[in-house]
Amino acid sequence: MEKNWLDWGREIQALAQNGLAFTKDPFDRERYDALEAGVVVKPTKIAAIFDHRRHGYKPHLYHSYKVYMICDFVGGEQKTNIETSEVAFFEKGAIDTLELDPARVTREHILRMFEHFANPLLAADFD
Repeated sequence: MEKNWLDWGREIQALAQNGLAFTKDPFDRERYDALEAGVVVKPTKIAAIFDHRRHGYKPHLYHSYKVYMICDFVGGEQKTNIETSEVAFFEKGAIDTLELDPARVTREHILRMFEHFANPLLAADFD
């Protein structure tokens, strides 16, 4: 049986609640708390799946893929946490004023997501 978004949401909520109940580590506590709070979105499209090794990201011990999704804003509020020092929406033209962590995101990928947002029929990008 194929899972729907509601099923995934219930599983994530259960993981977060169990984590909050049993963790003693403040870093993990904030991660579990972030699963239950903050901005609420509805994913509408997988825009890209990129191999981090092929796109100029800083080297990491582990191999990973970046999955970019286009989402509709549903509600909630923007919050910083132990992993995020600043949260804000911005216009495409403001990208050159942003200080981006090259280990996490590239300007090129953000600009590509603006293209996907403007054109929902644009095919997903894959490595």
